[in-house]
Amino acid sequence: MRLTESLEFGFSSPLDAESALAFVRDVERSLASAHLLDGLKVTPGTPQVVSASLPVNTPLFGRRELPFISELHFTPDGARLVPVSNEVTGRGRAEVGGVARTVPHGAGSHIEYALDLTIYLDLPEADRWGTKALTKMIELTAGSVLRQLGERLRTAVEAAARAPEPTP
Repeated sequence: MRLTESLEFGFSSPLDAESALAFVRDVERSLASAHLLDGLKVTPGTPQVVSASLPVNTPLFGRRELPFISELHFTPDGARLVPVSNEVTGRGRAEVGGVARTVPHGAGSHIEYALDLTIYLDLPEADRWGTKALTKMIELTAGSVLRQLGERLRTAVEAAARAPEPTP
């Protein structure tokens, strides 16, 4: 089963243009208060590689850790996250991609995100009506979970942008 949720959000930030650009390019800082990824790791390089697991927990199929790997490419006004093929054996995987951009706004900045979250769940073949009904329930529940994760992500990123900048 494949489910995709697109998420777009933006917010005003007190960060000046240079600080806002650094913020959207620093995945660990921008997701510091987003307790929705397990094992977040950023591997240095050109491009940097971001990996983590997206925990999905529903009453219908329990908790699953859906790993993802993405490349982080810097753009003139932000960064682009590009999913890397991630053929994982197990009960599922995720793909995370999208863009973050900054626009100067007064003394601060406007920060915009457009993300695509895709999850792949390994489910039994739906060849009988009972299995088809269960599959449909799982699809609806997982879609709801993705929307909730998206909203939590928005709240966490906005909070991180308002937090004091770390001192070097």
